[in-house]
Amino acid sequence: MNQTKLAQEVSQIVVEVAKSRGDLWWAFSFSSKNRFYAPLFQIFKPARLKLSWFETLVSALKFIFAFTVKVLLTRLNNGSKFRKIKLHKNVVVIKTFSFEKSNYEDFVDPFFPGLSLWLESKGKEVLTFYEPTGSLSSVCRKNKNQQMIGFYDVAQFYDLLLVLTDVMKSFAFSFFDSLDIKSSNVDKASLNKLVMYEHFSPATLQARLNYYIYKRLINKTRIERFIYTYENNSWERMALLAIKEKPEIKTIGYQHNVLPQASINMYLSPQESQVSPCPDNVLTTGERTRDILLSKSALSKESILVACALRYDYLFKMKAFPRNKNKVALLALEGVWQVLPILEKLNDISTSLGDWKIIIRCHPVLPIEKMSEQLSFNYKETEQFLVSKDVSLIEDIERSSSVIYWGSTVGLESVKLGRPVVNIAYGELNFDPLYELSQFKSSWGFDNFLRDVLESIISIDDEEYFKQLRVANGYIDTYFKEVNEDNLEVFLQP
Repeated sequence: MNQTKLAQEVSQIVVEVAKSRGDLWWAFSFSSKNRFYAPLFQIFKPARLKLSWFETLVSALKFIFAFTVKVLLTRLNNGSKFRKIKLHKNVVVIKTFSFEKSNYEDFVDPFFPGLSLWLESKGKEVLTFYEPTGSLSSVCRKNKNQQMIGFYDVAQFYDLLLVLTDVMKSFAFSFFDSLDIKSSNVDKASLNKLVMYEHFSPATLQARLNYYIYKRLINKTRIERFIYTYENNSWERMALLAIKEKPEIKTIGYQHNVLPQASINMYLSPQESQVSPCPDNVLTTGERTRDILLSKSALSKESILVACALRYDYLFKMKAFPRNKNKVALLALEGVWQVLPILEKLNDISTSLGDWKIIIRCHPVLPIEKMSEQLSFNYKETEQFLVSKDVSLIEDIERSSSVIYWGSTVGLESVKLGRPVVNIAYGELNFDPLYELSQFKSSWGFDNFLRDVLESIISIDDEEYFKQLRVANGYIDTYFKEVNEDNLEVFLQP
């Protein structure tokens, strides 16, 4: 089944199930059409769908225990911070995430850098509502910043009871009422089995918690507008369901990430847009990303507006690096387990790389130490591998002659900084965010010839090299728009 047909089939299933299962369906991972969610594709090939009630229920119990501990430790560290918060006027809430090394006293928002300060300069009161990620000690640490409220500051123990009640009711209904999907390609038994299991997945429980936590948030504060990272994930739908109960609150989804063809989660069919919780507006990083959304999603033209690339404004303040012909390539990995086969393949062909070195740069949520537990080899023993440690992304790009990527935004950043890129053609969908670009880009087909690809890049003559760079940079300038006063004003558009 080709990519377009697959996207259409999945959208049809999402709509049909939504009509028969109600709001809780939007908490399920399948409903978000996340491209990294393996069962999304396995229901079309039932032999590949492996589910275990024992593992599912153990995961659910672990989640319940972890949630309880996180709420308890957060209360011990922060007290009743949410109850004591004092907000004096209508508030703009920015929903973001914090990471292991985030500094709450001098917080730099990893998704909306500079936006809260700009909003405050316009007379707005801003509340940063963050979901902490990382180790338990990081998630539950003390935060004295009164302009920030954490997910577990707002959560209550009985939220979990409400969620479990919702889940058990839906599970009982699903047990006696099997889904009857019109699609001829999906294995109906596998889909019904998956839906039953998903009731108790930690992802579903976490997403549904958002509904009750956001209800508490909007009842405590007078919210004027709610700005969040737009990816159509399950937690977003649950948050929107709660917030839409107060229609005076304007909801703004910010397209902060790249838009490869594989991002079917971002592309709603006409039927989906009628039944799925959606924001009032979607703001994009540039003109090209708006055009992509308009061409692939059924959201209205009026609702999709061009803003700017908050996370990538530094690119407009830097010049491209001088050309580098050393035999070093940077591998930029996403923070998902699906990158493991990439490392396995590179290790398999490592001896064919000759004197080339590959700098492995991992995503902060999935460091090499964590991945190494699942790898079949010891990465420290592969002579061609260098692991990036305590080095900035910019430094890694500068010291490389090319950048290898799968679906990472680093591909776009590298082009803007003057480094040719190599896309990894891997997976059932096209994960390349630069799928429209042919200049200054090569492709590696997951074969044994990566060295040939890398050698061909450094052998391009300068005239052709810089000609391709100019074309590629022109494309990036349409994908990422500079941050300035005019472009920021879109965040306050009525």
